[in-house]
Amino acid sequence: MIETQIYAQLKDLQGGRVYPQIAPQGTAKPYLVYVVPSDITERLLQGHGAQRVAVQVDAYAETPSAAITARDEVIAALLPLEPGDIERTPGYEQDTGLYRQTIETVIWL
Repeated sequence: MIETQIYAQLKDLQGGRVYPQIAPQGTAKPYLVYVVPSDITERLLQGHGAQRVAVQVDAYAETPSAAITARDEVIAALLPLEPGDIERTPGYEQDTGLYRQTIETVIWL
């Protein structure tokens, strides 16, 4: 299961504050949230082939520089899974007052 592999690569980052889909309310900052928005298995004449998994990781922190540092740590941690192109998107969450750095990539299994 790819979610298990992703967690294994990220679990030591941000003091272990790494969560699937959503962080619990009141989580200490900084923290990471990861999600697998799509998981597609290619159909071949001989059956099924490679699996293309989209991965999104959001790094939340109290300052822009802390969010960027967390994002860069995420990218380095995911490298053993051989991610494809990596898209980086910055953001700011009005309701929480936190800066967000999102990475989106694809991993082939």
